[in-house]
Amino acid sequence: GDRLSPSLGFYGRPDERFSYLVYGSKTWAGNYKDGGGNEVPYSDDEPAEGLVKLRFRPAPDHEIALTHNRREDNGMRATQANFGLPDAEPQDQEFIRETTSLRYSYAPAGNPLIDLELRAYDNRSALKRLTASPSEGEWLTSGLDIRNRSELGALVLTYGYDYTREQSRGRAGSGPRVSETGETHGLYLQAEYGFAGHWLASGGLRYDSTSLADLAGNVYDGDHLSPNVGLRFETGQGLSLFASWSEAHRGVRPVPGTQLTSGINAAATDPTLEGERARTTEIGATFDANGWRAGLILFDTRIEGSILYGGQRGM
Repeated sequence: GDRLSPSLGFYGRPDERFSYLVYGSKTWAGNYKDGGGNEVPYSDDEPAEGLVKLRFRPAPDHEIALTHNRREDNGMRATQANFGLPDAEPQDQEFIRETTSLRYSYAPAGNPLIDLELRAYDNRSALKRLTASPSEGEWLTSGLDIRNRSELGALVLTYGYDYTREQSRGRAGSGPRVSETGETHGLYLQAEYGFAGHWLASGGLRYDSTSLADLAGNVYDGDHLSPNVGLRFETGQGLSLFASWSEAHRGVRPVPGTQLTSGINAAATDPTLEGERARTTEIGATFDANGWRAGLILFDTRIEGSILYGGQRGM
């Protein structure tokens, strides 16, 4: 469909220590058409978005950066409009997403052992359905990441700790607001070692400890150690070949807020769930020389213990 999206932005650097960026946009988009050329009703939107970035260097080797982004998209929406359902019932909806992050870095010149970064963030999404029986759902994610990078000759180590808190909230009509909260604590170590001029070997470990208590009274606690290994070869002619294997773990997560309002079927849940594990094998090649860039990646991902989140938890 037709789309008009004016925007305005300005940035500046009053002195050597401070810089800023402010950006805003507004979009008017009509209904789009499906593959058969038919207009999909209620697929139009009029989102408004704003972005602010501030960066400050209080002293040599120190930097503080603050970023805030907000997007608002309200209007009549049909459930799963992207499926092009002709009889979809439109709903008056309000959607807001806000993201805030604060980063501090310290990298003293001449000290290869310290390249420190601390990052805190807060993400919020809220959806309201303004119908005869109104409902609302929220998803909140906040966290902290503390890491350092140390160079020991040809060996580079990156290590740190991170924390993530996820919370879903829901409310239907004048009923009570319900919520679930999950937490993850992580420790990680990643090593890279260059040898023989053209080779780079990598390997790492990540430990996750997760917890969540749901509306049905189940408590999910789990921990997992995830390894990864990789090997890269640089030909020196702009061509790189690489292969890797990695494992990732994700604990049991809160049920989305718009589904929490229907309650949790305790009989259908599986309190023995420990989380999902993904194992990925990847091989590929990249080329970057004389202004030309190309790449090819082949990968295979297998997920073990996939969890269904549909107002219940189970396999």
